[in-house]
Order: sequence, then structure tokens, then C-alpha cells
Amino acid sequence: MQYTQSRMFPRFTPHGFKLRQTPPEVQAKLKARLDAALENYDSIRLEPTIDVLYTPEPSRFVDLHGLDWEVLRELQGIHEEWSGLKLKPTSVYGIRLNSNGSSLTMHYDKCNTHVISAIVHVGHQYDNDDEPWPIEIEDHNGQLHSVNLEAGQMLFYESATCLHGRRQRLKGKYYASIFMHFQPTDKAIWDVKLDDVVNHVPPHWRDGVIEEQGNRWAGQGLTIDSRVTDGAPPRVIKGREVPDLRAFWREYDQQHERREL
Repeated sequence: MQYTQSRMFPRFTPHGFKLRQTPPEVQAKLKARLDAALENYDSIRLEPTIDVLYTPEPSRFVDLHGLDWEVLRELQGIHEEWSGLKLKPTSVYGIRLNSNGSSLTMHYDKCNTHVISAIVHVGHQYDNDDEPWPIEIEDHNGQLHSVNLEAGQMLFYESATCLHGRRQRLKGKYYASIFMHFQPTDKAIWDVKLDDVVNHVPPHWRDGVIEEQGNRWAGQGLTIDSRVTDGAPPRVIKGREVPDLRAFWREYDQQHERREL
């Protein structure tokens, strides 16, 4: 489904992402909330498990009680300017504080609502400032880029069509950001449901499936070897650890006389 989604939908910007400074007044409001919460770090609530996030301990979450939507509305105009589209806000969440050891599976976002998006980075505490926690993102030509956001920067991205994640582990106490998402208001441009993607997956792609969900299952994340994330479990198929997928299929085919690679 992820591959099908990445090929189905239109692109709206030349590259699919852009780094810029967060408007100072927005950063100041978010940073004040973060700093207040950090005064009692252990009291910041824990976030429920997220499929695409590998983490030894849960992320923490600073509730903004309306400031999140206020900021979303303030920043809508610059999202429209970047994308060239009239947009409708669909969701905003944060401030999320990713915890030490976290990594994020490469994935595409929800196709129906997460079309034009941004990560607004509020602050972080690394163990070593020379070892940041970059987001990796594929542009519209499939070129992979590594982007380090500083506090007070934000990253526009077409999150339903640009593969993104953080494959290396965070080394530090926290990494704090807020996430916002928009969709075009014009349904002639974007009127998408998840079933549209499901219905476009070629039926024969299910041929040969031997497990519905392997142990690397990560929701809407990709766990293929070329984009595997640090912290992902080893691949296990039918209870057996499989470091070499081609060797596994050669052996499987010999035993089942199923096919040739």
C-alpha cells in the first residue's frame, strides 16, 4: 500500500520539502510552554505507543490546550504560499518529546488528510551537539536527503507522497516538535480516501504472502532492508530469523517448488 500511495497522487512543489525559520512569535509561544513543562520533566505525560516509532521508553507529550490550533491557523498562510494551494487544516499535535533511543520508521502519512504538512521544531537536548537527530526525506525524484532542524526551524513537506523518517537513534534526553497537517480545499485536486489506495494495489501482489504481519510490522512504515531503521527488530519469518531474504526465498522455493527469483 505504501508503494502504491507514493505513485498515485499529484505533487505540488518542485522538491517536496523546504526548510525555513519558524516565525519568531510562534517559536516564542511554543518554547515558553516547553520550558514550563521541562521544569518538572517527570510529570510530563507519557504518549501511547505509535506503530512507526521504535523507542525504549514512551515519548512524552506537552498538551497545549488550544495553543496548537492557534499556531496552526497562524501558520496556514505560509503553508499555502509554499504549496500554491488553498488549504484546509486537518490536524495538529504536539508538543511531542521523543525520548532517548527513539527511531522513526520510513513512512508516508495519511493520504486523506496529511497532504501539506510541517514539523515545527521547538527544542532538544542532545548528549552531544555534534550528533544530531536528522529527519531523512525523499524528494520527488527519489533522492534521499538528511535534514537537521535547529530549534526555531520548521520543515514543510508533502507528507503523503514524500517518504520520511529518522532511521538513526536519538542520542539525548528529548527532541520536541509540533506537527501540523493540511489538505487542499478543492476536491478536484484532492478527494482521497484510504480505500482508493487499497483498490489500486494490484491483486497479484498478494501472491506468495506467507505471513499477514511479520515481526517488523510497523503500521504505515516501510521496513524493507534498503530503508530499515535502527532499532527495528531482526526479520523473523515463520519463527526463524532471516538475515538474507533472497537466500530464504531460494530455500523456500526449493522446498515448495513455488517459483524462481
